[in-house]
Amino acid sequence: MNADNEQLHTPEKAFMKSNHLFSRPGGQTSRDRSFLRTLVPTFLLAVGPTLLMAAGIPGPQIGVNTSTSGYQFLAAMGMNEAGNFVVAWSSQGTGGEEYVFAQRFNPDATPLGAEIRVDDPNFHPYQNPIKRDVGVAVDANGNFVVVWTAGVLFSSGQFNYDFQASEIYAQRFDYRGTNQGPNFLVNTERSGAQEHSAVGIDGFGLAVIAWKGYGDGSGTAIRAQRFDFSQPYGVLGNEFLGSEFVVNSFTNGSQFHPAVAMNPWVPACPPFIAPSCVVSPLDFYIVWDGSGSGGDGIFARGFSGGNGLPTGSQFRVNTNSSFQERPSVGMSEDGYFVVAWQADNSVGNGIFARRFLDINGTPLGGEFQVATLLGNVRSHFVRSTLGVSAMGKFVLAWNDLETPAGGNEAIFARVFDADGVPEASPFPVSQGGPFYRPSARMDAAGNFVTAYEGGNDGSFYGIYARRNGAPTLYINDVSITEGNSGTTNAIFTVTLSPASTQTVSVAYSTANFTATSASDFQPNSGTLTFAPGATSTQIVVHVNSDTEPEADESFLVNLSNPNNAPIAKSRGVGTILNDDPCLGPTLSASISGNNCTLRFQGASSCTYRLEYNDSLNDGASWTSLRTVSGIGGTIAVTDTNATTQARFYRAWTQ
Repeated sequence: MNADNEQLHTPEKAFMKSNHLFSRPGGQTSRDRSFLRTLVPTFLLAVGPTLLMAAGIPGPQIGVNTSTSGYQFLAAMGMNEAGNFVVAWSSQGTGGEEYVFAQRFNPDATPLGAEIRVDDPNFHPYQNPIKRDVGVAVDANGNFVVVWTAGVLFSSGQFNYDFQASEIYAQRFDYRGTNQGPNFLVNTERSGAQEHSAVGIDGFGLAVIAWKGYGDGSGTAIRAQRFDFSQPYGVLGNEFLGSEFVVNSFTNGSQFHPAVAMNPWVPACPPFIAPSCVVSPLDFYIVWDGSGSGGDGIFARGFSGGNGLPTGSQFRVNTNSSFQERPSVGMSEDGYFVVAWQADNSVGNGIFARRFLDINGTPLGGEFQVATLLGNVRSHFVRSTLGVSAMGKFVLAWNDLETPAGGNEAIFARVFDADGVPEASPFPVSQGGPFYRPSARMDAAGNFVTAYEGGNDGSFYGIYARRNGAPTLYINDVSITEGNSGTTNAIFTVTLSPASTQTVSVAYSTANFTATSASDFQPNSGTLTFAPGATSTQIVVHVNSDTEPEADESFLVNLSNPNNAPIAKSRGVGTILNDDPCLGPTLSASISGNNCTLRFQGASSCTYRLEYNDSLNDGASWTSLRTVSGIGGTIAVTDTNATTQARFYRAWTQ
């Protein structure tokens, strides 16, 4: 026994016990480079007999920002299929600087946590006091990434501006709003102004950031960079996938205002098959306005999700000529995509859109006019936005004058079904005003949220949002500590938002994921009923406690068979957090010639490091023999070079 209370062993002595020097609960994670995803899909759409209203039931207009000093402007929104969303925006700071903030929300538009300062005030790799062109995207698990352009302006103003010198920056966050690593520089091409930043992310966490830059041999170009944000920062970091690339294939003239569409689906990873799987990433699209064969217009290009290579040349989206600008784009699970833009052409002055079938740009009909604007696109400040649901339904929103005589700027919207048929005429979204530059997104159930700037938050312009949707069911995710004896309650909340005037019911049942029913948790099933006006109820699942070190495990609570309301998020994930430390193993040994085989019982969630020393003199160093992961049974490690008269061994847990 030494001063550290370790049991030291030699091949000549009986192996009695080895006490751990330190313990750290947890296990190893592995990852296949061809996009191994270990995740729990949290979305499944289920629709009962009630049809969604075209415009939905409008909720209250809510203030998004809590920081109210100066202008809050350029709202951007990201939303996943389950309806969890994040609003990000630019904020007027002090001393001529600008900041970037974000706020997370539950699907019912209630805030989730506090406002987040996105840009690091100490991160200054370049002269970047002005921060604009904010974008945000959210993956299936609620992790998100915010991008922005930072630099110095050539022409200033809140509405019309151009950067003189600027670069593209980004920041990752997990589903809890915790930053994953530091702010980082996106672009590698650094000549001229890099601006008009945009981002898209798929259900897994593979992301594409696009922007306007240079480098196609002519004027400005659309550039992009792919990323793998699927794993925590400590596992992969901010992993660049391949090199930065030029998006546009037509290189005469200039290109502007990109937007990115990525598939929100998480395919081939149903929890009833396996907790992890290897799949090919899905294709993505980038759209922009600029120059092309046949003149200026709106263009798109498809790219392979597997290798990032283009699937063909760019193709024209618009069919009418004249002034077209600022496209937005969204994709449904089946790969259909919709492009919207603003135009003043031979058809009229307003918002236009067009639907496409596949990665090759096969059109589903021609372009169509969504709305006629009261203010002219060329001379009046107008911005439009698009949100597409997983099922193909979509919403367009824009700002325009309230009346032909003028008045306030207001936010308007129009909803279309998956076949491109309008479900209603344009309708107002905002209350009061003036309001500008909306950003809209739609969840899988067809509910949508619109964020916009304007009004007065007590200082000047603030960021506001409003949810439109029918009463919809959601279940949350729960994490609990396992405990050492008896049971621990995992309490899930099922929310109906907004409240319904009808009685709503939904069935629920638990299911295995990495945790096993009966041994890890007690099965539960039944039916929940919401009386008219009720908005939440709870499901209790009893988790079995123990003292066995093991990996964190998960089980599911599935909602099904709804009546009088659709389900937007049907899977609640219960994560059982291991609270049992990894103890030092008891070693035994057998000797054959120069081979000394050490054996011990290794818990499945623990990692063990074995070391040896041929001298116990002061200052003698220990040499690593092997690091192994526990398998929930006997582990054998053989030292094939035990040639010294006395060799000492010790085991650590880590």
